[in-house]
Amino acid sequence: MRATLILMALLVACGGEPAMPTSSIDREQFISVYVELGLAQDRSADAGAFQTQKQAILSSHGVSEAQLKEFVDVHGQRLDFMAEVWDSVRQRMSTTVSETQ
Repeated sequence: MRATLILMALLVACGGEPAMPTSSIDREQFISVYVELGLAQDRSADAGAFQTQKQAILSSHGVSEAQLKEFVDVHGQRLDFMAEVWDSVRQRMSTTVSETQ
């Protein structure tokens, strides 16, 4: 009985739930960067031009390619979360494309 009370007290003190995984960039940063990268890739004449644009986009957001990969590594097992992220990327890209036409 005493062990159960101690365990319950520890769970309450720790919040009772495991911590959410974190990455060095947040969801919004990831989405914004990926939208810009996707649009840049669609508009690029060749791979070299895209690489130049890619570096400029990453730099303007203060994000590295490694941080984008880290975000996917950290959150990749959260399928519902990542599905929402990719839906947001797709929706913003579609909205941006239709606004520029």
